Amino acid sequence: MDDEQLYSTEEAAKFLKVSVSTLQRRRKSGKITPDKFGKNNTVFYSKVQLQEFLIIADGSLVTVGTFEEPVYCLPVQHFSEVTKLMKKLQIADINQSFKTSFDSKQEVFSFARLDYSNGDVVLDRKFDAIDELILNAIYSLTRSNIGKRHNEAQDEDRKIIFTARNILQHIFGNVPDHFQKEIVEVVERHIEDMSYMKLTFNLTDNLGNDAYVTIRGERYHLASIKENLLDLSVVEFQSRTLNRKVTAYRLNRQSPIFKYAETLNQITSWSTSYMAVPCRKTIQNAVIINYLLTRIALVRNKRNRYFNEGILFDTLYEDLHLDVSTRDKKKTIRDNIRIMFDYWEKIHLITSYKFIKSGQRFHKIEFTVNVAEAKVC
Repeated sequence: MDDEQLYSTEEAAKFLKVSVSTLQRRRKSGKITPDKFGKNNTVFYSKVQLQEFLIIADGSLVTVGTFEEPVYCLPVQHFSEVTKLMKKLQIADINQSFKTSFDSKQEVFSFARLDYSNGDVVLDRKFDAIDELILNAIYSLTRSNIGKRHNEAQDEDRKIIFTARNILQHIFGNVPDHFQKEIVEVVERHIEDMSYMKLTFNLTDNLGNDAYVTIRGERYHLASIKENLLDLSVVEFQSRTLNRKVTAYRLNRQSPIFKYAETLNQITSWSTSYMAVPCRKTIQNAVIINYLLTRIALVRNKRNRYFNEGILFDTLYEDLHLDVSTRDKKKTIRDNIRIMFDYWEKIHLITSYKFIKSGQRFHKIEFTVNVAEAKVC
């Protein structure tokens, strides 16, 4: 068969070694588009197009052979989403809808729900603080590369290519490091899980105007939006420098969480140098650093409650779902937090800090921000 031969949906699914329903889901999500449309809604794919896709064990489509190896500058700024949505995703029950309003006078979205299944895949865990950290890192990589690729269309700008090691390098302050295989696999597993999660925004309560969309000549009110938390293609490269295959990800579309945050203008940022804390490079420490720096950044607004009240240890443990079942585990976490604050005091992000006790228990962390430094972070 030559390269110009067209394949029906059934033939294309057989070529790709997937079911017809899987191929149809990929088509609806925009990951693959037919080359030709026939009568009665029939579609056809070319062999050249199908050869650009392979199937890996989890059933995802993998784009190959059409990209250069990932090369770009890591961002100098780290961005964090600070709406209530991220926290509500972590505490909401599975399939539970929750209110996402941010202002009693203006509701951009009314209700949201996160689904943990996609076709035959059902996840056995919920969205957590590690997912939040990875989403923040991916958004930071995206923002950086939009600036580097200003001559391209905006949608193309968002289609960046990155690896799990790129994410780890960024969340630890852009410091070169040889990350253990286990920590890389944690990031890859969370990325894969989020590619199956579906976030639905219900817009029913926001239809007090005459807004509508036109689809094939028919007019509809927009009632809901449902998107993958991460819309990705998996890309394999043959690395010239490492002389081995490297798995990377292409971001096809910005996460709906950050679309929401951009709409509300609720994104904060700081220099990645603040993340280069001289403590063990573990996912748990990275999550704690992201949590603390987000709250330090929020202190730029003096009306924020963190400016006056500090950070409660119990709230930190609960928000991040940290294992504090023994005294030694609590002490290890506190010791690492002390290293973090010592570093931030040394580089003048903060001018002072102290741990406050309530009886025999460590109650909270009080700190004073270097206002001149905070204004530029």
